Amino acid sequence: MLNDWYLHSIYFTVFILGYLLAKNKKLWDEIIAVRRWFLLPAIGCYCMLVSIQQNWMTYHHDILIEHLIIQTVVYTNVWLWLMTIIGYGGAYLNFSNRILDYCNQAILPIYILHQTVTIILAKQLSMFDLVLGIEVVLLIVLTIVTCLGVFELVKRIHCLRFAFGLKIHSKSS
Repeated sequence: MLNDWYLHSIYFTVFILGYLLAKNKKLWDEIIAVRRWFLLPAIGCYCMLVSIQQNWMTYHHDILIEHLIIQTVVYTNVWLWLMTIIGYGGAYLNFSNRILDYCNQAILPIYILHQTVTIILAKQLSMFDLVLGIEVVLLIVLTIVTCLGVFELVKRIHCLRFAFGLKIHSKSS
């Protein structure tokens, strides 16, 4: 994992591109303006991806070419959906209210917590031999409730705010 320079280079590149994207107001405005042009290609690319996966076993003429085509479709699909979501989100979610403010504050702590909470809860729920559908619903609900509960606790404990990415308020406020 530490010596996987291929993935390090990919993720670092995506990190830098994300940072540049986040800081470029003109680019955000352009993505919002052309959001409709991303939606149909995103749907088409997703259909291609499903088709490729359904017929995975029938291909195998040239493994390298096949791999390059599949990876091109996969990453094109990701970028088209990303641009579609950013475009429509920027157009229709560009407002503020109490719920959105709460969600904006909660998103990073919940992101930090959710995987650990999910694994711990899944391990505990697995001991009860529940029907799969019930176990999945319970796991989702319990993960959300637990993460929100921990977030509510963390935002009230001054010394924990920084560890969960929350702004530290001065003691006078």
